[in-house]
Amino acid sequence: MNRRDVMKGFAMLALARVGAAQGVSACSNGAACTPATKSLLVWLEGPFALVLWRANNKITGVTAFSPVDPDHLMNMTSGLQGNYPFQFHFTLNKAGLVSSSFACVSSDFNDFCEQKLGMVGNPDNSFVRVLLPCPKNIYTSKLLKGTLGTGRGRRNVCIPQDHVLEYEIANETPITLLYEEKNQLLQPSSNLFHIEVGLPKTPGDPHGTYAKHHHNKSILGYFPLLQADPNRQLTSIVAQTCRGNIPEQIANRLKPFASTLECKTGGLIGGDS
Repeated sequence: MNRRDVMKGFAMLALARVGAAQGVSACSNGAACTPATKSLLVWLEGPFALVLWRANNKITGVTAFSPVDPDHLMNMTSGLQGNYPFQFHFTLNKAGLVSSSFACVSSDFNDFCEQKLGMVGNPDNSFVRVLLPCPKNIYTSKLLKGTLGTGRGRRNVCIPQDHVLEYEIANETPITLLYEEKNQLLQPSSNLFHIEVGLPKTPGDPHGTYAKHHHNKSILGYFPLLQADPNRQLTSIVAQTCRGNIPEQIANRLKPFASTLECKTGGLIGGDS
């Protein structure tokens, strides 16, 4: 084998390694997400970041977290609630759910999705942290208009307000969410867990000033490469909605669970390894 063949072999190996590292997508591939016939919904409403962990061309799990903010509250459908310095750690048990290694991510997240987030720091130190298996689908139910970046890099975007993770139910095994601080198993309500983080609605954040600061400093603080890019900074939030693509049957299941807190950001999502 001559030197050219050797170098070509090295190049092909490097490309193969890059492909393996990227592997399964953490963002939308352009296809519409199809709801399961029977499913569990995990509705994370408010300023959460969602990290899809990847290995061997599979999504091996998901970490969702909301950074510490002394002004934020946490509410759950189970009645559990609190604020910092209390912290809340949850793990969704896999029993009763169909195993998945790929998630369909809605294109509604396109403006806030990154294939490689480059997380730094430990999400266990967050205000709220949720460990989850790979879902079938990930939607958002609410989008507000806004902008990212400044100057010539400034662009109009649609800002997701939440993450709705859908899991196909496999059998009649009881589905539980472990509240780690109390070693307590929580049950879903109508096959739905709703975890909400945000400010009290009064006085709220009418102009989105607080939300912008929290997104740019607290959430992006876990992702320094994004935080250093001025075109990833949230620069405005407008009280006007964008039209989303969440399936009607999924959106209808959220309606009985009213939002109680104020939040205008919550859609960062992406992959890591």
